[in-house]
Amino acid sequence: MGFPAVLPHAASDEAAAVSTKRSSRYIKGLLIGIVSTLGLVLIMLLVFLWICLLSKKERAAKKYTEVKKQVVQENTKLITFHGDLPYASYEIIEKLESLDEEDVVGSGGFGTVYRMVMNDCGTFAVKRIDRNHAGSDQLFESELEILGSIKHINLVNLRGYCRLPTWRLLIYDFLSMGSLDDLLHEKDREHSLSWSARLRVALGSARGLAYLHHDCSPKIIHRDIKSSNILLDESLEPRVSDFGLAKLLVDEDAHVTTVVAGTFGYLAPEYLQSGRATEKSDVYSFGVLLLELVTGKRPTDSSFVKKGLNVVGWMNTLLKEKQLETVVDKRCNDVDLKTVEAILEIAARCTDANPDNRPTMNQVLQLLEQEVMSPCPSDFYESHSDDC
Repeated sequence: MGFPAVLPHAASDEAAAVSTKRSSRYIKGLLIGIVSTLGLVLIMLLVFLWICLLSKKERAAKKYTEVKKQVVQENTKLITFHGDLPYASYEIIEKLESLDEEDVVGSGGFGTVYRMVMNDCGTFAVKRIDRNHAGSDQLFESELEILGSIKHINLVNLRGYCRLPTWRLLIYDFLSMGSLDDLLHEKDREHSLSWSARLRVALGSARGLAYLHHDCSPKIIHRDIKSSNILLDESLEPRVSDFGLAKLLVDEDAHVTTVVAGTFGYLAPEYLQSGRATEKSDVYSFGVLLLELVTGKRPTDSSFVKKGLNVVGWMNTLLKEKQLETVVDKRCNDVDLKTVEAILEIAARCTDANPDNRPTMNQVLQLLEQEVMSPCPSDFYESHSDDC
C-alpha cells in the first residue's frame, strides 16, 4: 500500500519568498523616503541660499543708490587728475567711506593715511584731513589742482581728492616699500639699505626736490623734507611725498609765511627764528636727510642729543676729530669712503648756518651726479646679514 508523498519545505519556501519580497519593498520604500527627504532638504537649502543672495544684492543695490545720491549732493565732491583713475565716482566714494582703523598704514602732522584696495585689487594711499584744518574749499581745491597737475618720477603722484561733509581725502599712488624712515630705523626689517642704495635714494630725492624748486610754476617749497616723507617703490626708486601740503594745512586766519611747519631736527635755524620758508630752508632739511642716510640715525638721536648736539653739530665734531668711520652706519658693508666724504661735503654745504652760502637744489643735484653717482656700484639693495 503506498503512501502519499509529503513535501515539508514547500510551504516554508513560499513563506520565505513572501517575507523577502516584503523586506525588499520596505527597504525600497525606506530608500525612497530618505532620498525624498534629502531632496527636500537640498531644495530648502537652495531656496535659502537664493533668498540670501537676493537679499545681498538688494542691500548692495540699496547702498549703490545711496552712494550715487551722495555723489550729487553739494557737500560731496570727487575730483580725479590725469584721467588715470579708471573707476566710477560712486565706487571710489564707497571705498573711501568704508575705510576704518584696520586700513591705517601711517599718520603724521598732515593727517592719517589709509590703504584703499579697489575691487580689481588696484591699491592707493588715502590721506584724511580734517576740514577744520584746511582753510576754505575754494583755496584748498585750487591749490590741489596745481599739485595734481605735477608729474615726476621722483614725486608721489596725487591721483585726486574727495570732499566729504567732515573730511577731505587725498588719493595718492600706494608705494609698497613704505618710507625711508621705515627702512633706516625699523629694527624688525629683514633687510637694510646698502650704501649704493642710499646714494640712489639721495639722488632721486634731490631730483624730485629740484623739480619742485626750479621746474614748477609757481615754484613749490616743500617745508617738511624728512625721511618719512621719502617713499620708495619696489625698485627702491624714491618719491617725495606731501609736497605743497604744509602751505595749505594751516590756520585759515594765520599768515602762511609766519607759520612754522615741519619736523624738529630738520628745520633750518632761520626758519625756526622767522617762520619764513624759502628754497634754502628746504636745502638745509635735505642736508640733514643726507646725514641721516650716512649715519643711519635720526636727526634727534639720543646718542648726541644728550651732548647738547643735533646731527649737524655731531657730524661737525666727529669730522674735526677726523673720525670719519665713526659717522658711517655700521650696518653697511659696501661703504666707499670717497663717496662718504663727497656726501658729507655736500651735506655740510647744505646745512651751512648762513642760508646765502647754501647751494640751490639744482646745484646739489649736479654735485650728486658728478661727484657721487659716477663710481656708484650697480647693485642698490642688499639682504640683511651679520655685516649689513
